[in-house]
Amino acid sequence: MAAGILDSLNDINYNGEIKDENKLEEVLNSNLKSVQFLPYTKLIAWLTQELNGFYSIGEFVQVINSINDINNFLIELGGFLRDYGCPYRNLLDNENRLNDRLSRIQLLDFLCTEIQAAKMNKSFKRDIITNGTDNSTNKKQYESDEARDLKALLMALGFPRPPAGITAAQVCTKVHTKVSELLKTLSPKYMGQPLLHTNMSENQWNQIHKINKILYGDYKTRRELLLKRLDVTIQSFKWADRLKDKNDEISNAFMSKRKALSAEPNVKIEDIMAARDDLCHMEKTCGTKEMALTRSKLHKILIPKENELH
Repeated sequence: MAAGILDSLNDINYNGEIKDENKLEEVLNSNLKSVQFLPYTKLIAWLTQELNGFYSIGEFVQVINSINDINNFLIELGGFLRDYGCPYRNLLDNENRLNDRLSRIQLLDFLCTEIQAAKMNKSFKRDIITNGTDNSTNKKQYESDEARDLKALLMALGFPRPPAGITAAQVCTKVHTKVSELLKTLSPKYMGQPLLHTNMSENQWNQIHKINKILYGDYKTRRELLLKRLDVTIQSFKWADRLKDKNDEISNAFMSKRKALSAEPNVKIEDIMAARDDLCHMEKTCGTKEMALTRSKLHKILIPKENELH
């Protein structure tokens, strides 16, 4: 984790006293009221000033040079984190914040990732993420779904703008490392277990794509049928004499929502890889207990038996 912090500091152009892992370990393990802790306070002050520069929030932590000012430093830090919206309660409410190594790493990681995200929001879109930016005219070109998703992923993880010449494999490796570190901080039950536990061979993936193509066509046909039934049902409402003067009103109300409904299924191959074990939980939707929670006035309208229609 310490190595990851140093990488983040290097990415955001930090040039202070903490330049190597030994120095970082020293400040992380030092006594809160010792001289060895002062470089850590200066680093935190620099990080908060950087964030203030990006967002002009009017709040940052002052640099201190004496252990006698550490209490003031902690008070200023608590105020800054509350105003900025830090999600870590132990850093906000704990009067003994930063007494342990874990909280110091947590604070550094939070501030570094916030600065990385701020830098990324401010930077121009890179070719590797946007799938093309015309540098000569500064006009955006076509952005694929994959490029847009990758950009959103990197921003969510707080990565800075990728350097020139980085490959897709290197990006994926950095993302995997970052996600693995974040998952270690969560409960084992937070995300559940993946449904897919094995690595598929190329032949197996080819078979999966073929199966998906067949299912895609089947589900598309089903969706087209349901949408046609919906269209016909709405059309039938217009047949009533008392609604003939409201045809335009019905059409406008319906079409605004109908345009959002597509016959194209939105389930993709990657959903298989992302599926978790909670999809295996079967829940009844039409039992007596379930119907008691969903019953409405429509249930009182009973279809008569065939002999009652004559």
